[in-house]
Amino acid sequence: MAKIAFYASIKVDIDGTTANKPFVFNNVITNVGDQTDGLFVFSLTVRQFSHSKYGYEGHFSIKRGNNVVMKVYPDMHSRESEFDTASGTTMLELSKEDTVYVVADEGGRYIEGDEDFSTYFSGYQIG
Repeated sequence: MAKIAFYASIKVDIDGTTANKPFVFNNVITNVGDQTDGLFVFSLTVRQFSHSKYGYEGHFSIKRGNNVVMKVYPDMHSRESEFDTASGTTMLELSKEDTVYVVADEGGRYIEGDEDFSTYFSGYQIG
């Protein structure tokens, strides 16, 4: 089986997310192989800043096409000017035509970018 894997982070902070707009993970660390059918593992970590301007609880999703397949929820419990990180992992059977991506479920959230690779997305094929 050919190696297929990627790992990328967000290079700069997102100062106000847009609901359902795919995140751009523009700091690519690993990108090996070509898209193919198979069983894949995906991991997502999101680091959010809490502030009355941006909100305190975030909902972020991995989507396959238009379907949500996993969510993560950083929640600062209304604590002002703090960070929280949420992570999750999922496994998906994909066809070559499938698209997998990350979105914020609501707008206005502040996401920390490339500081110590604080928001990142990775995936690899296992079968």
